[in-house]
Amino acid sequence: RAKKITVQGLAVGDAVEIEAQMTRKTPTRENYFNDQYYFQRPQPVLESIYTVDGPASMPLTSQIYRPERGSKIVATKTKAGDRIRYAWTAKKIPQLVPEQGMSFTQEVPALVITTDPSWQNFSKWWAELTEKQMEITPELKAKAAELVKGKTTEKEKVKALYDFVSADIRYRGLGVGPRTGYTPRPAHDTMTSRWGVCRDVSILLTAMLRSQGIKAYPVLTNMGDPVLPKIAYDGFNHAIVALPKPGGGWTYMDPTAKNTADMLPGNEAEQSTLVSTLSGEKLSAIPAADPSSNMGHAKATTTIAEDGSMTSTVKITGKGVFDMIMRSIATLMSADQQKQIIEQVIHGALPEAKLVSFATTPAMDLNTPIEYTIGITVPNAAVKAGDYRLLRTIVTSGALGIVEAILPQLLGSLPSRKYSLDAQMTFRYDQDEQVTLPAAMKIVAMPNDAKIDDSISTLASSCKRTSPTQLDCHRSFSLKSRFIQPAQYTKLRATVASLARVGRQPVVIAGGAK
Repeated sequence: RAKKITVQGLAVGDAVEIEAQMTRKTPTRENYFNDQYYFQRPQPVLESIYTVDGPASMPLTSQIYRPERGSKIVATKTKAGDRIRYAWTAKKIPQLVPEQGMSFTQEVPALVITTDPSWQNFSKWWAELTEKQMEITPELKAKAAELVKGKTTEKEKVKALYDFVSADIRYRGLGVGPRTGYTPRPAHDTMTSRWGVCRDVSILLTAMLRSQGIKAYPVLTNMGDPVLPKIAYDGFNHAIVALPKPGGGWTYMDPTAKNTADMLPGNEAEQSTLVSTLSGEKLSAIPAADPSSNMGHAKATTTIAEDGSMTSTVKITGKGVFDMIMRSIATLMSADQQKQIIEQVIHGALPEAKLVSFATTPAMDLNTPIEYTIGITVPNAAVKAGDYRLLRTIVTSGALGIVEAILPQLLGSLPSRKYSLDAQMTFRYDQDEQVTLPAAMKIVAMPNDAKIDDSISTLASSCKRTSPTQLDCHRSFSLKSRFIQPAQYTKLRATVASLARVGRQPVVIAGGAK
């Protein structure tokens, strides 16, 4: 709920004083307190004071992140009897001008306070809480045994149990009982009811894996901004599962993920994680994803007729995030809606194009890569220009330029940035096309090759003549990092602009029907 307060009659130079008191009746755990406070706001602030009055028996640990980015923050600590009053004060705080895609927790001066001594203690506490919820009942063990029957390797058993939990347990964003933010339901209850929130689902999968002798642990993570790392606090909003690797480290799985063939969606890379074990673990993170693990690939087979018309069959496949997006579109949208999206993309480069056929492989068959097959005709793809024709094919026109269509929306219109941008994922998108011309046509000139490779992205574009009547064209773009720093942002905008310019270069041909 939100309360809206209107202050009338304000004039330039006036200041509004706001005092707020937070009352937390049920903390996330007993004898524990934590909070986060951000001093900078979308409005200029004359003075900001954050105070905590707490018992001396529960001393606070505090950490100020990025103090250099705003006004000086002065901390005081006053003891009075068996209590301590803490205060943090900042004056004449400049206005924050938000930028599209910025991560507030990573960019704005922030105060974190906690009574928890360490991340290891946090990990141990959640392990002690969840262990008793993972009782392996006879029914749970029997169900797990049924699911892994005939599986001979641990990898096969893990996949079978994951597929059951991911597909059969419905996500329901409703906690049950006190302190629902961290307390899961018993694994048996989630299995029999077939529903649960993320922590319930992660507890169920962990219990089922353990019932088959596979080491597994529930994990706290945060979808979105990374957790501030220096002191332990409630920085999590999601729960997944981890399996220990033989040489150290963890293999992560998200059993709440839908419409994906991967046990961990590619857009969860670089998230902060806290594995819960009875010995306690440090705050960690899911490793960065190589762009090729989130890859889309469009492959076109194109024929040009003597009158300059074009027919093309395009097959689009995906891995990682691309696969998940394609499956989600095929599952959640009607065939007509899917066609409309594809037509909008194609018409941005080839307005006269017609979508003559469209088909997808079964989206819910997660064991088979999803594939879109698209039939396209363009009545005047090779436009007459004097004695020549200017040919724009599927790849050379950018007709399937998903990157060109989406990335500018992600980047926004700012020519430069003060803050970093969180793209949420890395990815790669390749386009390949084989173009066959009639014998009467001759290739006169081809688009210039383009190649860019820097710290944030790569771009490659080329067309090669493989025979007198055949042309092979290739275009590839990769985003190498989820987090884009201001200097990298400028380079990335230049690369996207180059990608758009490449799409305006036609193939020049001579001959054909007059």
